[in-house]
Amino acid sequence: MESKPADLNITSSFVESCKNLFQSKTFLIVAGTALTTIALFGIYQKLNQKDIPLEQKSRIFIQRELQRLKNPKLIEDGILQKNDFFDIILLIQLKSKLKLLKEQPKFQRERIKVLKQALRTNVFVDYFNKTKEFMDQEVNNYEVQYEKILDGIGITHECWEQSKYVYIQRDGFFRGDDGELHSIKQVEKKSYEYLPTYNLGSSLTKERVKMILIEANKCANDIIQNHLTNWISEEDNEYVALIFEALAYDFVFIDQGIQENIFRYATHIYELQSDPEITENLQGFLSS
Repeated sequence: MESKPADLNITSSFVESCKNLFQSKTFLIVAGTALTTIALFGIYQKLNQKDIPLEQKSRIFIQRELQRLKNPKLIEDGILQKNDFFDIILLIQLKSKLKLLKEQPKFQRERIKVLKQALRTNVFVDYFNKTKEFMDQEVNNYEVQYEKILDGIGITHECWEQSKYVYIQRDGFFRGDDGELHSIKQVEKKSYEYLPTYNLGSSLTKERVKMILIEANKCANDIIQNHLTNWISEEDNEYVALIFEALAYDFVFIDQGIQENIFRYATHIYELQSDPEITENLQGFLSS
């Protein structure tokens, strides 16, 4: 997979939608004749050639999976098989994120401009509104890709909702057993194979990234605690965690000059999402 250098002074960035990601089965179950097996192996080899551009590799993977999942076999009560359900989740997430990559640099540039003004005036209403606006665009993009995937595969909304009720909660949070939790983590890991990667160099070590993230979370928490109550309504409660996250990544950019997608990639590579200190701090901030 091709890598891009991490330009710490780059002015563009992206904001990733705070939706949960889930596990995908990534290899075809090869069955049938020897000719079919050879053909599928050829596709597998093509996908793993390092000289294939990332965008093309992603497109081949999505098209292949859409074809494989078309008109899936349902099990009892008309729901999807577990593996098929998580595979479809991966496709929806991947397609929505790939589209957002083209739009998100503009998102953070505009957020940063509004945030700097807010820091000068100590009034953050415009920043909260701007962030909410971009979050709504991300949700809308996700829903568009969701509709396209379901239509392309040939499953009904009723089937999808019934399957979702079995495997995850309706609000998007995990409700299954340890095996399904493992599946969700594997989906997140798999999605990075089809998204841009970055050379972090020698400066963005795990300890430095962790230190920067903790400090950015503290800055974000100060803004949330002191200013969000003047803006938030009951219907906006769902945005609190997303605004907190956007603030943290914007402070990383303002204080360190590190683009959000690069910093997100670093936290993924260093597995800081599961770091006990980071998790404890986040839980403390968000619970307050």
